[in-house]
Amino acid sequence: MTSKYSLKKIAENHEKVTSFVTYQEYLESLYNEVKSKVKPYSWIEFANDLGFSRTNVLRLFVNNERLLTSKAATKISSALGFVGAEKRYFENLVKFQNSKNTQERDQYFIKMLEEKNKKTYSSLDDRQSKYLSEWYFPVLREIFANANLLQEPEAIRDALNFPLRLDTIKLALDQLLKMEYLVQDESGKISIKIPLVETPKHVDSLSVTRFHQQMIDLGKESLTRVKEDERSIQALTVRLNPQNFAKLEQKLTHLIAETLALEETTGGDIYQLNIQLFPFLKRGENQ
Repeated sequence: MTSKYSLKKIAENHEKVTSFVTYQEYLESLYNEVKSKVKPYSWIEFANDLGFSRTNVLRLFVNNERLLTSKAATKISSALGFVGAEKRYFENLVKFQNSKNTQERDQYFIKMLEEKNKKTYSSLDDRQSKYLSEWYFPVLREIFANANLLQEPEAIRDALNFPLRLDTIKLALDQLLKMEYLVQDESGKISIKIPLVETPKHVDSLSVTRFHQQMIDLGKESLTRVKEDERSIQALTVRLNPQNFAKLEQKLTHLIAETLALEETTGGDIYQLNIQLFPFLKRGENQ
Protein backbone atom coordinates (compact mmCIF):
# COMPACT_ATOMS: atom_id res chain seq x y z
CA MET A 1 0.00 0.00 0.00
CA THR A 2 1.22 3.49 -0.79
CA SER A 3 1.00 6.58 1.38
CA LYS A 4 -0.74 9.83 0.57
CA TYR A 5 2.68 11.48 0.38
CA SER A 6 4.02 9.02 -2.21
CA LEU A 7 0.74 9.23 -4.11
CA LYS A 8 1.22 13.00 -4.35
CA LYS A 9 4.72 12.45 -5.72
CA ILE A 10 3.44 10.02 -8.35
CA ALA A 11 0.64 12.44 -9.29
CA GLU A 12 3.16 15.28 -9.53
CA ASN A 13 5.20 13.36 -12.12
CA HIS A 14 2.17 11.92 -13.91
CA GLU A 15 0.65 13.47 -17.04
CA LYS A 16 -1.01 16.72 -15.98
CA VAL A 17 -4.73 16.67 -15.23
CA THR A 18 -5.15 19.58 -17.68
CA SER A 19 -4.34 17.13 -20.49
CA PHE A 20 -7.57 15.21 -19.84
CA VAL A 21 -11.15 16.07 -20.85
CA THR A 22 -12.87 13.60 -18.48
CA TYR A 23 -12.08 12.93 -14.84
CA GLN A 24 -12.66 9.20 -15.46
CA GLU A 25 -9.74 9.05 -17.90
CA TYR A 26 -7.46 10.94 -15.54
CA LEU A 27 -8.26 8.84 -12.47
CA GLU A 28 -7.91 5.58 -14.40
CA SER A 29 -4.61 6.71 -15.90
CA LEU A 30 -3.26 7.73 -12.49
CA TYR A 31 -4.45 4.49 -10.89
CA ASN A 32 -2.69 2.40 -13.56
CA GLU A 33 0.56 4.28 -13.00
CA VAL A 34 0.36 3.87 -9.21
CA LYS A 35 -0.41 0.17 -9.66
CA SER A 36 2.64 -0.24 -11.89
CA LYS A 37 4.88 1.24 -9.18
CA VAL A 38 3.25 -0.03 -5.98
CA LYS A 39 2.60 -3.77 -5.72
CA PRO A 40 0.19 -5.01 -4.64
CA TYR A 41 -2.29 -2.20 -5.18
CA SER A 42 -6.06 -2.11 -5.66
CA TRP A 43 -8.97 0.25 -6.23
CA ILE A 44 -9.79 -0.09 -2.52
CA GLU A 45 -6.32 1.17 -1.57
CA PHE A 46 -6.61 3.92 -4.19
CA ALA A 47 -9.87 5.09 -2.58
CA ASN A 48 -8.25 5.06 0.85
CA ASP A 49 -5.24 7.06 -0.39
CA LEU A 50 -7.61 9.67 -1.85
CA GLY A 51 -9.41 10.14 1.45
CA PHE A 52 -12.41 7.85 0.94
CA SER A 53 -13.46 4.77 2.88
CA ARG A 54 -11.86 1.45 1.93
CA THR A 55 -14.43 0.55 -0.71
CA ASN A 56 -14.63 0.14 -4.47
CA VAL A 57 -16.04 3.68 -4.85
CA LEU A 58 -13.21 4.97 -7.10
CA ARG A 59 -13.79 2.19 -9.58
CA LEU A 60 -17.48 3.10 -9.62
CA PHE A 61 -16.54 6.72 -10.39
CA VAL A 62 -14.25 5.66 -13.24
CA ASN A 63 -16.82 3.25 -14.72
CA ASN A 64 -19.53 5.95 -14.62
CA GLU A 65 -21.59 3.84 -12.24
CA ARG A 66 -21.55 6.56 -9.61
CA LEU A 67 -21.43 10.35 -9.87
CA LEU A 68 -18.31 12.15 -8.66
CA THR A 69 -19.67 15.11 -6.71
CA SER A 70 -18.01 18.51 -6.33
CA LYS A 71 -17.35 17.71 -2.67
CA ALA A 72 -15.60 14.48 -3.66
CA ALA A 73 -13.62 16.33 -6.34
CA THR A 74 -12.32 18.77 -3.70
CA LYS A 75 -11.26 15.82 -1.54
CA ILE A 76 -9.39 14.24 -4.45
CA SER A 77 -7.65 17.47 -5.50
CA SER A 78 -6.52 17.97 -1.90
CA ALA A 79 -5.22 14.39 -1.60
CA LEU A 80 -3.25 14.76 -4.84
CA GLY A 81 -1.84 18.13 -3.85
CA PHE A 82 -3.49 20.09 -6.63
CA VAL A 83 -3.14 23.86 -6.25
CA GLY A 84 -3.86 26.87 -8.45
CA ALA A 85 -4.74 26.14 -12.08
CA GLU A 86 -4.68 22.33 -11.68
CA LYS A 87 -7.05 22.45 -8.71
CA ARG A 88 -9.46 24.81 -10.48
CA TYR A 89 -9.24 22.79 -13.70
CA PHE A 90 -10.04 19.46 -12.03
CA GLU A 91 -12.93 20.83 -9.99
CA ASN A 92 -14.40 22.64 -13.02
CA LEU A 93 -13.95 19.46 -15.06
CA VAL A 94 -16.17 17.59 -12.60
CA LYS A 95 -18.76 20.39 -12.66
CA PHE A 96 -18.61 20.39 -16.48
CA GLN A 97 -19.38 16.67 -16.64
CA ASN A 98 -22.15 16.96 -14.04
CA SER A 99 -23.87 19.92 -15.74
CA LYS A 100 -27.51 19.42 -16.66
CA ASN A 101 -27.77 21.86 -19.58
CA THR A 102 -25.66 23.05 -22.51
CA GLN A 103 -25.24 26.63 -21.29
CA GLU A 104 -23.92 25.51 -17.91
CA ARG A 105 -21.57 22.98 -19.51
CA ASP A 106 -20.20 25.65 -21.83
CA GLN A 107 -19.50 28.00 -18.91
CA TYR A 108 -17.44 25.39 -17.08
CA PHE A 109 -15.71 24.34 -20.30
CA ILE A 110 -14.57 27.93 -20.87
CA LYS A 111 -13.24 28.06 -17.31
CA MET A 112 -11.27 24.87 -17.96
CA LEU A 113 -9.85 26.34 -21.15
CA GLU A 114 -8.86 29.52 -19.34
CA GLU A 115 -6.90 27.55 -16.76
CA LYS A 116 -4.98 25.79 -19.53
CA ASN A 117 -4.21 28.99 -21.41
CA LYS A 118 -2.90 31.19 -18.60
CA LYS A 119 0.41 31.81 -20.36
CA THR A 120 1.60 33.80 -23.35
CA TYR A 121 1.27 32.23 -26.77
CA SER A 122 4.97 31.89 -27.52
CA SER A 123 5.01 28.45 -29.15
CA LEU A 124 3.20 27.16 -32.21
CA ASP A 125 1.03 24.80 -30.17
CA ASP A 126 0.02 27.60 -27.80
CA ARG A 127 -1.07 29.80 -30.70
CA GLN A 128 -3.02 26.93 -32.25
CA SER A 129 -4.75 26.25 -28.93
CA LYS A 130 -5.90 29.87 -28.82
CA TYR A 131 -6.78 29.80 -32.53
CA LEU A 132 -9.11 26.84 -32.02
CA SER A 133 -10.66 28.15 -28.80
CA GLU A 134 -13.38 30.14 -30.62
CA TRP A 135 -15.18 29.26 -33.85
CA TYR A 136 -14.76 32.74 -35.31
CA PHE A 137 -10.94 32.81 -35.33
CA PRO A 138 -10.61 30.49 -38.38
CA VAL A 139 -13.60 32.16 -40.08
CA LEU A 140 -12.23 35.70 -39.66
CA ARG A 141 -8.81 34.60 -40.84
CA GLU A 142 -10.26 33.08 -44.03
CA ILE A 143 -12.11 36.31 -44.81
CA PHE A 144 -8.76 38.00 -45.41
CA ALA A 145 -7.65 35.48 -48.02
CA ASN A 146 -8.90 38.17 -50.39
CA ALA A 147 -7.51 41.43 -48.97
CA ASN A 148 -9.51 43.42 -51.53
CA LEU A 149 -12.89 42.45 -50.09
CA LEU A 150 -14.12 42.80 -46.49
CA GLN A 151 -11.76 44.83 -44.31
CA GLU A 152 -13.92 46.81 -41.88
CA PRO A 153 -15.30 45.04 -38.77
CA GLU A 154 -18.76 46.49 -39.43
CA ALA A 155 -18.82 45.01 -42.93
CA ILE A 156 -17.66 41.64 -41.61
CA ARG A 157 -20.40 41.63 -38.96
CA ASP A 158 -23.09 42.38 -41.53
CA ALA A 159 -21.81 39.70 -43.93
CA LEU A 160 -21.81 36.82 -41.43
CA ASN A 161 -24.68 34.31 -41.40
CA PHE A 162 -24.21 33.89 -37.65
CA PRO A 163 -24.41 36.80 -35.17
CA LEU A 164 -21.13 38.09 -33.78
CA ARG A 165 -20.72 41.26 -31.72
CA LEU A 166 -18.73 44.11 -33.24
CA ASP A 167 -16.42 44.39 -30.22
CA THR A 168 -15.77 40.62 -30.41
CA ILE A 169 -14.75 40.94 -34.07
CA LYS A 170 -12.40 43.85 -33.31
CA LEU A 171 -10.77 42.00 -30.42
CA ALA A 172 -10.43 38.80 -32.46
CA LEU A 173 -8.75 40.64 -35.34
CA ASP A 174 -6.30 42.20 -32.90
CA GLN A 175 -5.51 38.76 -31.45
CA LEU A 176 -5.09 37.18 -34.90
CA LEU A 177 -2.57 39.89 -35.74
CA LYS A 178 -0.69 39.31 -32.48
CA MET A 179 -0.68 35.54 -33.10
CA GLU A 180 0.65 36.27 -36.60
CA TYR A 181 -2.13 34.48 -38.44
CA LEU A 182 -2.88 37.84 -40.08
CA VAL A 183 -0.56 40.67 -41.07
CA GLN A 184 -1.29 44.40 -41.59
CA ASP A 185 0.66 46.55 -44.07
CA GLU A 186 1.58 50.23 -43.77
CA SER A 187 -1.71 51.29 -45.36
CA GLY A 188 -3.69 49.34 -42.77
CA LYS A 189 -4.80 46.57 -45.15
CA ILE A 190 -5.02 43.14 -43.50
CA SER A 191 -4.13 39.87 -45.25
CA ILE A 192 -3.29 36.25 -44.37
CA LYS A 193 0.30 35.68 -43.27
CA ILE A 194 0.24 31.88 -42.87
CA PRO A 195 -1.25 30.31 -46.06
CA LEU A 196 -2.36 27.02 -44.47
CA VAL A 197 -3.11 26.23 -40.82
CA GLU A 198 -2.80 22.53 -39.95
CA THR A 199 -3.54 21.03 -36.55
CA PRO A 200 -0.97 18.40 -35.49
CA LYS A 201 -2.20 15.42 -33.50
CA HIS A 202 -0.43 16.58 -30.33
CA VAL A 203 -2.11 20.00 -30.17
CA ASP A 204 -4.16 20.67 -27.05
CA SER A 205 -7.14 18.28 -27.10
CA LEU A 206 -9.29 20.59 -24.98
CA SER A 207 -9.11 23.39 -27.55
CA VAL A 208 -9.90 20.93 -30.34
CA THR A 209 -12.91 19.65 -28.37
CA ARG A 210 -14.10 23.21 -27.80
CA PHE A 211 -13.72 23.97 -31.52
CA HIS A 212 -15.76 20.94 -32.62
CA GLN A 213 -18.47 21.62 -30.04
CA GLN A 214 -18.98 25.13 -31.39
CA MET A 215 -18.90 24.06 -35.04
CA ILE A 216 -21.48 21.33 -34.39
CA ASP A 217 -23.73 23.91 -32.72
CA LEU A 218 -23.33 26.23 -35.73
CA GLY A 219 -24.22 23.31 -37.99
CA LYS A 220 -27.53 23.00 -36.11
CA GLU A 221 -28.12 26.74 -36.46
CA SER A 222 -27.45 26.60 -40.20
CA LEU A 223 -30.64 24.56 -40.64
CA THR A 224 -32.66 27.71 -39.97
CA ARG A 225 -30.19 30.52 -40.75
CA VAL A 226 -28.93 29.40 -44.18
CA LYS A 227 -31.04 28.78 -47.28
CA GLU A 228 -31.44 25.10 -48.18
CA ASP A 229 -29.80 25.48 -51.59
CA GLU A 230 -26.73 27.08 -49.96
CA ARG A 231 -25.98 24.25 -47.52
CA SER A 232 -25.69 20.46 -47.48
CA ILE A 233 -26.74 18.63 -44.32
CA GLN A 234 -26.87 14.84 -44.60
CA ALA A 235 -27.06 12.00 -42.09
CA LEU A 236 -27.03 8.21 -42.15
CA THR A 237 -27.35 5.54 -39.46
CA VAL A 238 -25.59 2.28 -40.39
CA ARG A 239 -24.19 -0.92 -38.88
CA LEU A 240 -20.40 -1.36 -39.28
CA ASN A 241 -17.95 -3.92 -37.97
CA PRO A 242 -14.53 -2.64 -36.77
CA GLN A 243 -12.87 -3.42 -40.11
CA ASN A 244 -15.45 -1.50 -42.15
CA PHE A 245 -15.35 1.34 -39.63
CA ALA A 246 -11.61 1.66 -40.26
CA LYS A 247 -12.19 1.62 -44.03
CA LEU A 248 -14.83 4.34 -43.79
CA GLU A 249 -12.66 6.46 -41.51
CA GLN A 250 -9.85 6.25 -44.08
CA LYS A 251 -12.21 7.32 -46.87
CA LEU A 252 -13.34 10.31 -44.82
CA THR A 253 -9.70 11.28 -44.26
CA HIS A 254 -9.15 11.14 -48.01
CA LEU A 255 -12.25 13.28 -48.53
CA ILE A 256 -10.81 15.96 -46.24
CA ALA A 257 -7.58 15.94 -48.25
CA GLU A 258 -9.48 16.16 -51.54
CA THR A 259 -11.56 19.04 -50.18
CA LEU A 260 -8.41 20.97 -49.25
CA ALA A 261 -7.18 20.47 -52.83
CA LEU A 262 -10.35 22.15 -54.10
CA GLU A 263 -9.90 25.23 -51.92
CA GLU A 264 -9.60 28.59 -53.64
CA THR A 265 -6.51 30.59 -52.72
CA THR A 266 -8.15 34.03 -52.79
CA GLY A 267 -11.79 33.97 -53.88
CA GLY A 268 -14.81 31.80 -53.14
CA ASP A 269 -17.21 31.66 -50.21
CA ILE A 270 -16.16 30.37 -46.77
CA TYR A 271 -17.66 26.99 -45.86
CA GLN A 272 -17.38 24.76 -42.81
CA LEU A 273 -17.22 21.00 -43.42
CA ASN A 274 -18.07 18.87 -40.38
CA ILE A 275 -17.79 15.09 -40.60
CA GLN A 276 -19.15 13.13 -37.64
CA LEU A 277 -18.87 9.38 -37.30
CA PHE A 278 -19.61 7.98 -33.85
CA PRO A 279 -21.12 4.83 -32.26
CA PHE A 280 -24.39 4.78 -30.37
CA LEU A 281 -23.43 1.67 -28.36
CA LYS A 282 -20.27 0.79 -26.48
CA ARG A 283 -18.06 -1.38 -28.65
CA GLY A 284 -18.96 -5.05 -28.31
CA GLU A 285 -22.40 -4.47 -26.74
CA ASN A 286 -24.33 -5.39 -29.91
CA GLN A 287 -22.08 -7.89 -31.66
